[in-house]
Amino acid sequence: MPFRLQGRRGGQPKQKRHRAAACGSSCACKTECSSKTSGTTGKLRGLHRSRAAEVAARFLAASDDRRTLAKTLARTVAATQTVEQRLKEMQLLQQRLEEQNQCLRMSVALHRHVLLHGQHESSGGLHKPSGIASPSSP
Repeated sequence: MPFRLQGRRGGQPKQKRHRAAACGSSCACKTECSSKTSGTTGKLRGLHRSRAAEVAARFLAASDDRRTLAKTLARTVAATQTVEQRLKEMQLLQQRLEEQNQCLRMSVALHRHVLLHGQHESSGGLHKPSGIASPSSP
């Protein structure tokens, strides 16, 4: 049964007629037909959809977009958490390396002091070890 719409004058109902598609074929209600692209404009001609089909298509596209965005957001959150965890691990590693570096510096300073000044075996005082020349004398 064809759609009935209110006419412009006098409240007379008028019949809604479907336009034939640009390809020349007739379209039934709520169907879709399309022709080849036009050579001059390059646009798709003859696309005919009912309003309900357009709304449904928009809704499906929007829900697909929401699903895609939700998946992307979930991946982003997971990646962010992984990066934050690795950052914490790297900060702990950096702290340990700084502590080890400080210990090595103190050890090097102590060895340098012992090599330069030596240590008295009897009194615990410092002296120049035998066989090592002082930096001032050759």
